[in-house]
Amino acid sequence: MFHLELPYMRIPLNLSNAPDFPKKMEMVINHLKIEEIFCQVTNTEDLVPPPCLEEKMLDVEAICIPPADPYTSRASIVEVLGILEAELKKYVRENEIDDYDTISTQLENIIHRCKEYRKNSDLTNILMFNHNLKFKVKINSAWYTKLHQYLNFDTDVRHDFNEQLNIRKLFFEEMIELLETELVWHKRLPDVAAKPYTWTGEHAALEASEILYVLHTFVQRIEINEKAGGTFTKLKKQFFELFGLDVNDYHKKTGQIRNRKKDDHFLNLMLDKLNGVEPGFEKPSK
Repeated sequence: MFHLELPYMRIPLNLSNAPDFPKKMEMVINHLKIEEIFCQVTNTEDLVPPPCLEEKMLDVEAICIPPADPYTSRASIVEVLGILEAELKKYVRENEIDDYDTISTQLENIIHRCKEYRKNSDLTNILMFNHNLKFKVKINSAWYTKLHQYLNFDTDVRHDFNEQLNIRKLFFEEMIELLETELVWHKRLPDVAAKPYTWTGEHAALEASEILYVLHTFVQRIEINEKAGGTFTKLKKQFFELFGLDVNDYHKKTGQIRNRKKDDHFLNLMLDKLNGVEPGFEKPSK
């Protein structure tokens, strides 16, 4: 297969250079999007560059679609899909930076872009509706833009062109399915009865009680809106059931909380960890 000498080097796809899923997805889209198609033409004898360039049909014997490799393979796309699927789940399920709405918006925007590129990965659509697409031909060591109506693709070239478009189309179709599935999962509220969250540790009920007791009773940071149906009783029930705990333990633990020594409180343990002091060690002297 003839390889074209492009006016710039193709940049290899290295997803390790991107820090998270949206950046990796952006890198892949930029790698696969089609903005320029470089064509090797044969019948350029006695052809003078513009304005005569558009007056003659040119026979295309090879094409190259940068910045992706000349012939992006289905195997390489499958490998990229595997990486993106793992990164997508990590982004949605282990994200400690972006909030719920930001993640939703990011996924919705990426889905929209993938649908646009899927549409443009069809031969008819890309020729008829992608007005930003440029076909480049090389005449006398210089590259010129030529309308596709003046390019005659032989059967093999058209087959290769279709194959490249189909590979991209299939990638975006599979990516859309992954994104939409993950977006539905992200937007589905957790089933509290299935215990989606667990407060670990042997003193879970005591620690949960201490947090709620201090917030509500001592520092009074929780304001109850009774007009909206809020009560502290309901809050206790929802809070404990969220972690699969028995709300009745709250009443059993409040007396225990008041009677604990200062250094035994869960809040002190958290404070020590925030200050970088491991339990059982003395705090460094100032």
